[in-house]
Amino acid sequence: MDRISLQELKSILTTSSIDKDIQHLNSLFEISPYTYNYDYINALITNHLYAIIDISKKLKKELFDILDSYKNLVDGKVFKTIEHYKRFKKNALSCGEHIETSISNNNSVKIKKGKFCKQHKICLLCALGRVINQKRKIISIINSNPQLQNNHWYFIVTTLHHHSHDSLSKLIEDSILIRRKISRKFRSSRNSQSIWGKIQGGITSIETTHNNNGWNLHINWLVNSNDFIPVDKNQTNLELEEYLSNNFNSPIHTIRQINAKNKRELTTQILNIVNYILKYQTLDVYKRIEFLYGSYKKHLFSRIGNLRNQNIA
Repeated sequence: MDRISLQELKSILTTSSIDKDIQHLNSLFEISPYTYNYDYINALITNHLYAIIDISKKLKKELFDILDSYKNLVDGKVFKTIEHYKRFKKNALSCGEHIETSISNNNSVKIKKGKFCKQHKICLLCALGRVINQKRKIISIINSNPQLQNNHWYFIVTTLHHHSHDSLSKLIEDSILIRRKISRKFRSSRNSQSIWGKIQGGITSIETTHNNNGWNLHINWLVNSNDFIPVDKNQTNLELEEYLSNNFNSPIHTIRQINAKNKRELTTQILNIVNYILKYQTLDVYKRIEFLYGSYKKHLFSRIGNLRNQNIA
């Protein structure tokens, strides 16, 4: 099967395009009212949604064509039996079928009928749906909480030292362990005078990419603080940088202050957190299969501190 070009995917997955997808799919998933005219809505449904469904199906068919040939397909973990695999495949390939939409009285588009597999780790359509849902929930939580709106917000990227021969499964496990230890440090230092005590909570995701140096994982953090955290011109904080490097082997790649009252700026950084689930869609089929197995039952998204108990995932 011919590979789907990265150009074709990137035309959908770039930030500007994701904004348009979210604006459109928000309405389809009944997340927010749609205010455009009827003709414009139908044009988006015809030209945009079905293009995403088509690309998503091609990606999944390519993946299953390879999996079908695996001798050790049933591993007792991801696929416990061949029947389990067949159900998984059938459900994934039928995603996006029989979609029927309607226009409500407030001009929002609603899906009257539709089948979705909810396998966001292999399905572009469901991954976009997950991004939309998480973005909506996070913005709603912040907008409804004056303290969160008034807190200082920071977007932080921490990296993970690795070798080109490291397996994805091992790197994900290492990243999750580092994230857990850093999160515990936030909790244990709360209300102290240290920089850790200033961080009240936030959301975090583990982002996975692949290049000539093998798998590359980094942890994205969107955290809030009731006190100002200084950020130098090199987009770092020396106290955080030194501690993370020495204790967690996870140096800061960048740290930026975010204005939570600036809707566009906040939305962009939220997308930087929740878009992790879309990044592997541009990998070749064998890397996507490795991701499916390597990330099995591993939570790449989490909440900490004052967002820990919020229903975001």
